[in-house]
Amino acid sequence: MAHSRDLRLTILAVSLPLACLQPGSARAYDEIQVYGSDINAPGQFGLEMHHNYVIDGRRNPGYQGELAPNHILAITPEFSYGVTRYFELGLYLPLSIDVDRDISYMDGAKLRTKFLNADDPGFFYGLNIEVGMEPRRYAEDRWNAEVRPIIGGTIGNWFVAFNPDMEVSLSGHSQKPEFAPQIKLMRLLDNGISVGVEHYTSLGTPDRIAQINQQGHTTYLVTDLTFGNIDVNIGIGHGWTGISDAWTAKIIVGGIPFMDVFR
Repeated sequence: MAHSRDLRLTILAVSLPLACLQPGSARAYDEIQVYGSDINAPGQFGLEMHHNYVIDGRRNPGYQGELAPNHILAITPEFSYGVTRYFELGLYLPLSIDVDRDISYMDGAKLRTKFLNADDPGFFYGLNIEVGMEPRRYAEDRWNAEVRPIIGGTIGNWFVAFNPDMEVSLSGHSQKPEFAPQIKLMRLLDNGISVGVEHYTSLGTPDRIAQINQQGHTTYLVTDLTFGNIDVNIGIGHGWTGISDAWTAKIIVGGIPFMDVFR
């Protein structure tokens, strides 16, 4: 019982400070994360909580019907289940809060499958595929998919992960994929602490890379912390181009044994 209480307190301690941030918010992305070597064991349920808040972002919609992302708090529970040693299923149920107008939204759902071979910590590789339904206020097309290769490893006290992500609309007029590679570089310190950077991009289609001022580039200074089985990723990100949000904060709490939360 004490263990379960500690888990619930951990989730609340991370969620509440972000939910109370002022002023309001517009669309934070439901997941700001570079995939590394984590995967559930066979038969293991997991819960990961994503919290993203756009401190200073775009104030004008990018298309008709979009909710501009300035001052949006996104809270996304991600449920997962280990099917085999190398295969995992996941479900996202994102929601968001427009703090300025005190309005909450349910933001559709996403399913994912992940294959990952991380037997050798020096080199891991895999593939994550997601299919999701999103409301028009956050996505111009209702049905979207993501294909995310995963590659990386650990060398000494350094950890690197690279996700050459491809995002594609399944319901719009154009099914050309958007190339959005992401990279994470961390220095491993003592006592379960790592510090480093994550960089997220949106470069255009593979056959037509956009001009630099039309690309998305955001760099996060991040800290990874481990408390027993609980992993916490904390970051503050700055966008470098006009289409990127200027400042975004994120906290991810992972490694939560899902079934234990309710015991």
